[in-house]
Amino acid sequence: MHAAAPPPSTIPKPFANQSAPLGSFPKRVDRRGRPVLYQGGRMVCNNLNDLGCSGSSCRFLHTCSFCGGAHARATCPHNPTKLNPCKYPKTPINITTLATSLKNHPDRRFVNFLIHGFTHGFHP
Repeated sequence: MHAAAPPPSTIPKPFANQSAPLGSFPKRVDRRGRPVLYQGGRMVCNNLNDLGCSGSSCRFLHTCSFCGGAHARATCPHNPTKLNPCKYPKTPINITTLATSLKNHPDRRFVNFLIHGFTHGFHP
């Protein structure tokens, strides 16, 4: 069972160690080009904060890369730029109204393209 994380004000926030001696923290980016952050001298797990870490024997620290709490960045209550859990961003377009307005449009293929794009996202 995991203990509750201390309040964010007492958790040391992860940092990219720019001023540490080269021997202490040699990595500044990981192999995927993500910034390497440290908390309490340990590397923060980028997989946990980016893709999700499935390694039960992961050697990296499983803390939020934003606030240092015991959760991933995507679920951080202190992160104003939380990832949108929705796969596609919401559109201000009322798709039902658009479809009704275009029901007599002569180019059905174009109408279908628009409706599908606004519903599922436009992909190249």
